[in-house]
Amino acid sequence: MLPIVGLLLVLPVLIGRKVGRLRIVLPLAASATAVAMYFAWMSVGEREVLEELVSADGNTIVLAYSGSACEDQRSVSVEESSKSVRVTVTTRSFAFGCSDVGMFYRVTVKLDQPLGSRGVVNAGCTSEHIGCTKILRLDSD
Repeated sequence: MLPIVGLLLVLPVLIGRKVGRLRIVLPLAASATAVAMYFAWMSVGEREVLEELVSADGNTIVLAYSGSACEDQRSVSVEESSKSVRVTVTTRSFAFGCSDVGMFYRVTVKLDQPLGSRGVVNAGCTSEHIGCTKILRLDSD
C-alpha cells in the first residue's frame, strides 16, 4: 500500500514539475491518493465468525472468535430486538507480513436489556464460512 501511495503522490509531482503544471497536478495527486487510501481502508475489514457464546450475565455477554494475529482494530455491531441479539465483529489488519496463524479473542458486549431468553445471532455467519453456527448458545444450554 505504501509504495502505491508514494507513486500516486510523487510521480504526478515529478511529471507536473517537468511540464510546468505543478499547481494543477498537485491537487489531483492528493485527491487520487485520498481516493486510493479510502478504498484500501474499506477493503481491509473482515467480518469475523463468532464461534462461541462464552458467558451471559445480566446485560453483558462475552463472545469468542478466532482471528488474525495481526488484528489492529476491532468494531462490534449489535442490533437488539425482543427475540434476538444480532452481533457482528469486524476486524482490520494493516500489517503486510503477517502470518496466517490464528488467535483466539474474546469480546464483551453490553446490552440495553438483559439477554434473558433471546437468542444471540452470529450476524457475520454466512454460507461461505465452514462450520458457521448462526445461533450461539451457552455450553450449559
